[in-house]
Amino acid sequence: MPRRICVCGKVTDGAYRCADCEARHRASLSRGRGIRRARAEAVRGTDPRRTAEWQRLRRRLVAEAEVCAICGVALDHNAPARSRLSPTIDHIVPWSLGGDPWDEGNLRVVHYGCNSARGAREQDSR
Repeated sequence: MPRRICVCGKVTDGAYRCADCEARHRASLSRGRGIRRARAEAVRGTDPRRTAEWQRLRRRLVAEAEVCAICGVALDHNAPARSRLSPTIDHIVPWSLGGDPWDEGNLRVVHYGCNSARGAREQDSR
């Protein structure tokens, strides 16, 4: 087996990292997974988009809509999710600016691309 030099300078018997560096690397990976998991659980607990009620509301609004509320071009109901022309729900006043996530007067159906370009602003950029 070829001998290699670890990033810390120790000679190894073919491994990319010595035992000490490998242990530190594995510990950092598990800490990262734990942090990501905790963030995901926190979002899951507060995000109304994770509820069945939101999914029903979204399906109904998207089914009723024909054109994008921002650009006026027809929505493509058969487009793959997250493609530029696929329909998505936009909050007119974003959550981050105090908008109500459940108020139907604050919701409109737009293209995914238009919603992404708009960002978290209260007024349309177009």
